[in-house]
Amino acid sequence: MNVFKTIKHLVWRRAFWVALFVVMVAVNAVLVLAYMSNNRNQLIYSPIAKAGLPFYRSAREVINAAIDSTYVFAMRRDVGIPQYRLEIATDDLRKLNNALPSSLDNEVIAGSILFDEALKDTVKGVLHYGDKAYDVKVRYRGLNPNHWTRPKKSWQIKFNKDTPFQGIRTLKLIIPVDRGYFAEALNNYRAKKLGLSYPAAEFVQLYVNNNYQGVYFSVEDFSAAFLERSQLPPDANIYATDEPLSTDQEDAIAYDSVSFWNKQTSDTLFNFDNFSELDFLLSRMQQDNFADVAPDIIDMDNFYSWNIVALLAGSNHQSDWGNMRLYFNNVKGKFEFIPWDVGLKNTMPDQLANELTEKLLSNPTFYQERNRRLWEYVSNEKNLQDDVTYYDGLYNQLKGAFYSDFKKHENNHTFNGRVVEIRNQYAGLFGTLKGLFGEDIINLTVRHDASKKILALSFEVDSFAGVTLAGITLPQGSQLVSNTGQYLFRPNEDVAITYSGVPIGDISSIIFNLIHAVTGEPVGIGSIRFIDNSTFAKFDDVRASAESFVAAHAQFRLENNEIILPSGIHVFLEDIVAPKDVLVSIQPGTTIYFAPGVSFVSYSPIEALGTAGRPIVLRRLNPNEPWGSFAILNAGSNKSTIEYLDADGGGSDYINGSFISGMVSVYYSDIEARNLTISRSASDDGMNLKYSKVLVMQSTFNNNSADGLDGDYISGTIDGSVFLDNGNDGIDLSGSRIMISNNRLAGSGDKCVSIGEGTNNTVIFNTILDGCHIGVQAKDGSYPAVINSIIINNDIGIDTYRKKELYITGGHIVVSNSIIRGNAEAVHQDEFSDIAVSFSNIQGAYSGEGNFDEDKNYFLVQDIGKGDTHTVIQYAGINVEQAPVGLFEAF
Repeated sequence: MNVFKTIKHLVWRRAFWVALFVVMVAVNAVLVLAYMSNNRNQLIYSPIAKAGLPFYRSAREVINAAIDSTYVFAMRRDVGIPQYRLEIATDDLRKLNNALPSSLDNEVIAGSILFDEALKDTVKGVLHYGDKAYDVKVRYRGLNPNHWTRPKKSWQIKFNKDTPFQGIRTLKLIIPVDRGYFAEALNNYRAKKLGLSYPAAEFVQLYVNNNYQGVYFSVEDFSAAFLERSQLPPDANIYATDEPLSTDQEDAIAYDSVSFWNKQTSDTLFNFDNFSELDFLLSRMQQDNFADVAPDIIDMDNFYSWNIVALLAGSNHQSDWGNMRLYFNNVKGKFEFIPWDVGLKNTMPDQLANELTEKLLSNPTFYQERNRRLWEYVSNEKNLQDDVTYYDGLYNQLKGAFYSDFKKHENNHTFNGRVVEIRNQYAGLFGTLKGLFGEDIINLTVRHDASKKILALSFEVDSFAGVTLAGITLPQGSQLVSNTGQYLFRPNEDVAITYSGVPIGDISSIIFNLIHAVTGEPVGIGSIRFIDNSTFAKFDDVRASAESFVAAHAQFRLENNEIILPSGIHVFLEDIVAPKDVLVSIQPGTTIYFAPGVSFVSYSPIEALGTAGRPIVLRRLNPNEPWGSFAILNAGSNKSTIEYLDADGGGSDYINGSFISGMVSVYYSDIEARNLTISRSASDDGMNLKYSKVLVMQSTFNNNSADGLDGDYISGTIDGSVFLDNGNDGIDLSGSRIMISNNRLAGSGDKCVSIGEGTNNTVIFNTILDGCHIGVQAKDGSYPAVINSIIINNDIGIDTYRKKELYITGGHIVVSNSIIRGNAEAVHQDEFSDIAVSFSNIQGAYSGEGNFDEDKNYFLVQDIGKGDTHTVIQYAGINVEQAPVGLFEAF
């Protein structure tokens, strides 16, 4: 027993080491083969690698045979497809093989050698099919070495013209791996569904001298018989690209010249080989109007179907350099496309390299129609199901025959993997194409020229199918003149839109309606950038000469470098900009009617001296629409003087980069203005003053939509004026130093006087603040003083607070010698602010030196001696021995 155990132990130990050795050899062989396969290009010129190449190939065949043998029970020969038996004399077969380059040639290994004329000699043979025998001439075929350097080769079989094979003169038996196994069959199936004609093709089995060669993809050659079977005029030309192109020019393409084409079939209309049809097409392709004439020389329905077959296969194989087949239907007088060797890749539509296709699809009409038909196919999942069912049917029918094909280059495991991979690739391409119709990124830049009423729309379009500009909704008062409906599909599309009516002020309120060009679904706009071209439309006018200004505007005349607008009625239909370095004079008794949105802007000082009897009047031309602005810009210390100006119904404007926010505006220009009437402004301000020294006296500001007078960073005086019933503030100051004296402000929707943004050395003196929401408000680091004034009948009499954290403190108001009565709340302040009231008649017994609470006639000069003389001297600059509480003097 011990002996048997010892023997058994030795046997098992030896078996273990033998098995381990076999596994190691197998693993190393696989690794070596994998390395050689993955580094083929680096190894092909190595003498050592070439010496080992026969071993590599033999080992590969042994491994493939071993793998294939595992499929023995699934192998079938009788799978219901034709079986061809080809007989070739041994010497003739040897002749064909000897003509081929050695499989160890560098060019063969590198795959750079192509099938040439020296390899096209044929030998005689006999093809048996069914009970018939056909005398044939045979040779190998295929442009690339994979067709004829491996054990399984592609064949071309030519039959006698008197005894064609089922009407076919030439058969091409192509190794299926070159056509993606079942890929080209599926391409043809789709081509048939889309109404295209293509050479008859089927899978067959081939025996050569009784040796099984396996499954082939059999394709008939192009011929008159093919055309006739396709029910096309047979006496016609089929043009094919040379492969490769017969030229040394690296950038040459087939569409450069007819010299890069040959004929697969020829008509018999001429006694010579006439290429006139193709030459005409190529010459027309170079003309700018090619898209206009294309439907008269190309069958567009055929083109759409041909292109869609290529797209569904992600293929650019029918390109500028080969595989193009153009049939000229000489009854129709048009070219038709024949799908040939479509192949399968992952090329997206915008990467297809075919000049004819690119020129046709650069036309919006053709591009949109192609997309409509493509969407019709990919939007229907039943098409994919049908395609996959056909593909799977071929595989299930023929896999047994492929398994029994020991000559094919790939083993059965690889074959199965490739079939699944290709199937998934088709399904993925189908989904990708469908997905392209849902990927729409649209950005828009809107350029607006209000003076010309033009919208220049610049679309950035990242959309396969494109979009349609279905409509534009303009703000009320403006109407479209241009039609919409433009198809936008190029990366950059420009559309010009004109409109009538009121010039659009807020172009951001325009609504753009885009829809998908194929599905009709709404498409949103990612971003919209607005540019008001009218902003600098008058820029050159600033530097114009006085002579050129008068020449352009006949209403004005020129005298001694003074531009004069004479008395009378004038109508301004467009913005007028007076240049700098002159004087603009507007004569008494002048009335200007402004068209909607129209402004008059001067870069020089204005002298507008109306009189009580002959004021200068600014009015709306259209009673229902505001005009723009009357403005003085950048005149500096050259002071403007304006008297008896009556401005009504204006608004704002944006000219030469300056936002003019008031109906009457003065920026960076000193001004003296007396006896103004500023009413019914539709903009932010009746009068807007910025960065200027100002004197405003004896003027009236009433019923303006927002502020009566707005001053930013100004200095000077506002005196003896009335501010009534303005929608927001009577006076609104920021960063300014102003003496507000002898004024009456009443009925403002917000503040009678608003003081903010670091306004210091501003004094409200001898002024009435009556019936506003807030009498006076100070905020954000402002320190005004209210002296001898009346603050009555407001919701809040005096208010201080901090609005912006930019400022450390809020508002700080000194109130003295004033009456604060009849307000719902006398004073209000936040934690950042303070209010100091003294020597004042304030309701509610407000604490502070000299304060008292007595109900009296507010508008009389009274309580003389109860006021503080020091504040009058300090803030008003008036030396007095006694000071009243309330008005310093009546008005």
